[in-house]
Amino acid sequence: MHPLFKAPRSLKNRLLVAFTYSAGLRLNEVRHVKISDIDTHRMQIRIRQGKGKKDRYVILSRFIKERLQKYLDEYKPQLYLFEGQTTGDIMGERSIHWIINDTLLKTSIKKKVSMHLARHMNFPSQLKTSKLQEYFS
Repeated sequence: MHPLFKAPRSLKNRLLVAFTYSAGLRLNEVRHVKISDIDTHRMQIRIRQGKGKKDRYVILSRFIKERLQKYLDEYKPQLYLFEGQTTGDIMGERSIHWIINDTLLKTSIKKKVSMHLARHMNFPSQLKTSKLQEYFS
């Protein structure tokens, strides 16, 4: 299992990292995902006003789907999937940067990795493997 997925301690931070990379989302896209944008029956996530102000759909991985309900039950977000400290408020960019940077510091990854660079890495195929099930244990 990739050390990046072992590092975050809280369920919210683990899901944020896994969700972002499994769907290949940009920082602003993950911030704006609403609970209503996730279609678990069609296994897709609606991305509103992404790059170029265009809407698009991305795949919801089975791995994320299986863990999503636990997250929703525990954190009870009202509007956005990942809310800030105040219920119903969007999570701040700095908070997401902090989570990503803190996660990287806890790994042995030496290269400077930005959220944009990680977006292009091959995490979707890794998230589909059963090895990552340990990540949420």
